[in-house]
Amino acid sequence: MNVFRWIGKNLWSFLLAFALALSVWVSAVIADDPNQECVSPSVIPLNVTGKDPSLILMSSLPDTISVKFLAPSSICNRLSIEEGAASAEIDLTDLSIGDHQVDVHPNVSVKPVRILEYSPQSLLISLEQRGVETFDIISVIEGDPALGFEASEPILDELQAEVSGPQSQVSDVFEVRAMLNISGARESITTSVPLQAFDQNGRPITGVILNPDSVQITQSIQQKGGYRDVAVTLVTEGQVAYGYRMTSIVSSPPVVTLFSADPQIVNDLPGFVETMPLDLTDATDDIVIRMPLNLPEEVTIVGVEQSVLVQVSIAAIESSLTLMIPVEAIGITPGLDALISPETVTVILSGPLSLLDELQVGDVRIFVDLTDLEIGMHQADLIIEILPDQIHEDLISPREVQVEVIIAPTPSVTPIPASTP
Repeated sequence: MNVFRWIGKNLWSFLLAFALALSVWVSAVIADDPNQECVSPSVIPLNVTGKDPSLILMSSLPDTISVKFLAPSSICNRLSIEEGAASAEIDLTDLSIGDHQVDVHPNVSVKPVRILEYSPQSLLISLEQRGVETFDIISVIEGDPALGFEASEPILDELQAEVSGPQSQVSDVFEVRAMLNISGARESITTSVPLQAFDQNGRPITGVILNPDSVQITQSIQQKGGYRDVAVTLVTEGQVAYGYRMTSIVSSPPVVTLFSADPQIVNDLPGFVETMPLDLTDATDDIVIRMPLNLPEEVTIVGVEQSVLVQVSIAAIESSLTLMIPVEAIGITPGLDALISPETVTVILSGPLSLLDELQVGDVRIFVDLTDLEIGMHQADLIIEILPDQIHEDLISPREVQVEVIIAPTPSVTPIPASTP
């Protein structure tokens, strides 16, 4: 009983001491981690709750909600780096079809935080009834196959598609199409194509969801009777000029479609057709020419052109040649002379074989320029001069020579004996 009386007598002193201690602790915490205004991360997710599944939200919601907080600096740092620390939501519970102004509610998962302001504070949204309808898939084939070919009815792996979305847009759907372009096709096609909804006037409708959103379509392409694709074989005669070679020969097109009123004639062809002979005798340049085909009388090429474009590439045969060339001095000061070491250098040339075979003395020269060089020993770079432009130097060894500039020796005079009477 004495203890309780003592506690009752000193209760206010205990409370005062506790309040003072709490105040000191709060002051210390605030001094170490002061409050500050901080802006939320640049993107705060906006969640939609309470929406009736039979309704569709037609409005486009903002990607960001800007919120300003008052919080200790450590909490501000967490808000800026911790994913999900801040979010916002709009509640659509009990909302029906039509336009509604709904409030935005920011949420913070970390404490202590006080929300000072946020924007936007409310959003205008529109709700519409969700519609679902099923449509047969219509295959639409665009373009025509290559001449001599025909297309049969396409085959789809899915025959129906479900269209869902806002009732006003679903009601506008007239048909669902799978479109395939077969322009110039010469063989059957199997591929996946997207589905698209169209209204009664053939305009595409967006904002609806198709399930499936694509189908696999198989389009069979067959060659008509009396038509046949054959490869073009190029026939040449003669030889290109000496020192040249044929690097390539191609035809355009490489395959032609032939036609005959008698299908048996084209069926009996060997699978290729030859051009008339192209004469390459002594050719030195590229050739581009149209050449007729060697066809049976009752067979023609499908199309306007009854010939193919032949392109022949001809290039000079490259070879190499090793020569020993004397070094010539130019630009030496009058009254001086030069001793060059070595006097000859090795030169390797490359170019067309025909030009290398026709090289003459003096077509290739090696110089050393002694302009302004004084008496003494010098190292000088070599200069090469090649007369045919198509020939080029691959190697000079050595690349520089030693030059000793000296005073030109005075020529000795031989006395002429006097004549005897």
